[in-house]
Parts: sequence; C-alpha cells; structure tokens
Amino acid sequence: MQIDFHYSVIRILAEKAGFTPADAQIIAYASQYVDDATNYRPLKIEGDLKFNYPRYDGKEFDPICTAHKGLQFLKDFKKIVQHKIYIPFHFLPSKPFEEGVDFDYVTKPNSELAQDLLNQAISKFDTDEPKLKKLIGLGVAIHTFADTWAHQDFSGIHSSKHNDIEKIAIWKEDKWDRINFFLQLEYNVLPDIGHAEAFSYPDLPFLKWRYIHAKSNRVVERDNFKEFYEAAKTIYQKLLEFKQKENIWSEFVDSLEVCLKYENYSAKDRFEYYQKIFPEIGFYYNSKQWEKEAINISRKLVTLPAKMEIHKGNVKNKNDFKWFYFHKVALEQRNYILEKCIP
Repeated sequence: MQIDFHYSVIRILAEKAGFTPADAQIIAYASQYVDDATNYRPLKIEGDLKFNYPRYDGKEFDPICTAHKGLQFLKDFKKIVQHKIYIPFHFLPSKPFEEGVDFDYVTKPNSELAQDLLNQAISKFDTDEPKLKKLIGLGVAIHTFADTWAHQDFSGIHSSKHNDIEKIAIWKEDKWDRINFFLQLEYNVLPDIGHAEAFSYPDLPFLKWRYIHAKSNRVVERDNFKEFYEAAKTIYQKLLEFKQKENIWSEFVDSLEVCLKYENYSAKDRFEYYQKIFPEIGFYYNSKQWEKEAINISRKLVTLPAKMEIHKGNVKNKNDFKWFYFHKVALEQRNYILEKCIP
C-alpha cells in the first residue's frame, strides 16, 4: 500500500469513525510515516530534551528505521534488517512462533497476529500513557495491519520459497496481458525479499493481476480492489467499535470505492484525487513535517575511526513530541513482534 491508503484512507476512516480531525490526522500521519522513517543514524541532541526513551541517553537520540529507500535497499540482504524492518512493520507473520508447531513468516490478511497487534494498540487507550503517544501507536499498528492484505502470501525474510514469482500478467480489456519480457527479467533479478519481484503491483488499489508462484507452480490471482476494500472496511469497524459511534459506512463507501478504483500508477496523483472526492477532509501530508517541528538537523561529515556520518540535532520545540513518540512506539511494536516471531 502507498500514501493513498496508508494516509488518505486511514484519515477518512478515523474521522468517519468518530475521531476529531486533529486526532485523525495524527493517526493517519503515523500510519504513512512508517513508510518514510528512514533515518537510522543516531542524532547528537543539543538542548534540554526531557524524553524517556531507551535509545536516548541525554546526548544521543537513536531513531527507529521503519523503511528502506534508495541505496538503503542494499542492506536488505542482512537478516537483521529483515527482522527489524520488514517483519515487524510491513510483512507481519500470520501467527506467533510456537515450538513444535508449523511456522512460516508468510503474511496473511487479518491474521491472528495482526488482530492481536491492533487490539493491543487500542487497549493502550485504557492506560494513563500520553494521548499523543497512544494515537501515534494506533497509526503505526494500523499501517502493519493494513499491509497484511496488500502483502499477503509474501514474507519479510529472504526466501525463494515464499517470494520467488514468475509470469506476471495484468487484467486488461477482459484478458490477461503478460508484462514485457525484459521487464519481467528485470523483476526476476531483484532479491526474494517481500514483494520485490512483484514490484509495486501488490500496492496498487485498482489493479487486477496474477503471477505464478515459482516453487509451487501455483497460479495466484489478485484483485487488489477487493483486498483494499476489505482492509478499509475491517479497519473502520475496528475503529468504530473503539469509539462506539454510529456506523455511517453507507454514507461514504461509494466515494471510497471511486477512489480505490481510480486507475493511476502515480501515488501522488491518487493522493490528490482523494482531495477532490473528499473535500470535507483536510488532507495534508509532508514526510518531513514532524521531524522539522521537533528538531533542526544539520549534517556534517566528520573524520572518525569509522568515518561515520554524524547528525547533530537541536531541539526546536520542547512541546512537540510527535516525532519522538513515533520512534518510541515503533521500538515498542518492533520488540513486541520480534519477541513473538523470532525463535
């Protein structure tokens, strides 16, 4: 899933379920930011930051990287990256590991573990933790929960058994149209991690496509609209149960369907389309907003024995903890999932 679902759909669902626009914005921003939090180097904090976080010692703040982009993909072959990023945030195993019971890392929609993760995030609202932290934690959990539909039948580990696919075809004009031979060849050389060999096809809400699972020779057909629709409906029901508000699904589902079926390969264009179809929702997302509201960052390359890049951050607004809380709840979710899934 991309920004049109992780942010736009979640923003709609949260607000329609009874969250205030401000709270719905925090939930939706956190949901999308899981795909944008790529900072993995410690920051030297200069200033009076009073924040309880296991990876902050009063001088350095070590953020949680929840996504890889650009050259970071070169690190995907490392098992520690698969364990710390893909499994806890994007390719959730369907159930916890249990000694003596068949276990794999394959993602399944609305699975036992996915429900457990979301229910746990909701249960935090009964605690005395800060409301802001609870809203952000809910957004992060919703991202992972939603991805179980888009990423189903793939796993977050390097595995040809799970993730090696062939012969991708797109449903066009009432027939299956195989993708270009050279394009297929290009996808085939990508690592068998997550849905890399399927490129972005699992994340496009309007797409109907199929592939052959290389190891089993099984033909898998996927109607993304149906999967995304079911994900949205399930998330809405979960939020509605929590807020105990009137179910108004029928009032906006037609517009939601129009958006999900909008055929456009550009995530940015699909995001902007939601703004046209849902003018009552105040959509706004900038991937750097929370970071900029929290700290000023300057980057300076210094010569150290390891020749590492040091990030020096200055606390900008002591009262704006959204960015800091995101990393705190991301660490908690990562630890929670890894304790359940990594033997």
